[in-house]
Amino acid sequence: MRFRIGPWFVGLLFLLILLDKTALPLALAAAVAIHEGGHLLAAWLLGAKCRAFRIGLTGLTLDFDYSRLSYGRECLIQLAGSGAGLVSIWIAACFGESMAYYAVCALCLNMINLLPIVGLDGGAVLSSLLHMCMEETAAVRICRGVSLGTAVFLWLCALWICLRTEGNITVLICGVFFLVKSLLAYGIPKERE
Repeated sequence: MRFRIGPWFVGLLFLLILLDKTALPLALAAAVAIHEGGHLLAAWLLGAKCRAFRIGLTGLTLDFDYSRLSYGRECLIQLAGSGAGLVSIWIAACFGESMAYYAVCALCLNMINLLPIVGLDGGAVLSSLLHMCMEETAAVRICRGVSLGTAVFLWLCALWICLRTEGNITVLICGVFFLVKSLLAYGIPKERE
């Protein structure tokens, strides 16, 4: 298994720890660890090997070898991350306000990961489900359309929020990130000649 930590991640982590005096960086790190731990546990139980473990500016990425697994098992591995996260939120809720930062971070992380955008767990689940029922070309075309449609919708919502909050660009940056990620995953659609 290849392991890589990007320099941008180290810089971002340093800035978060330096500038944010709340428990948010620690809560976010715990939410990510539990989410990815869910994927790793499911992969181990279902016989998929982890080929690469990368930490970069966009977060933590695990690359599994699904070549010997069915699409159904691949789906289970993709859903296991958010499943583990949602169980941890339920446990955190039992501890009340002391775990509020964690519960909010974990809820946001796991709900966003279930969006049907390529590169997120929801996009991988959609791809696996479509590949189970139809041919490759149709499945890829539908995944591309749903991913781009969702990313454009999020970007428009982010733009509206940015305009309504007098320039809060944080949400807009997230919307642009998902749009670019979706476009780069399949390439910009070409017009038919």
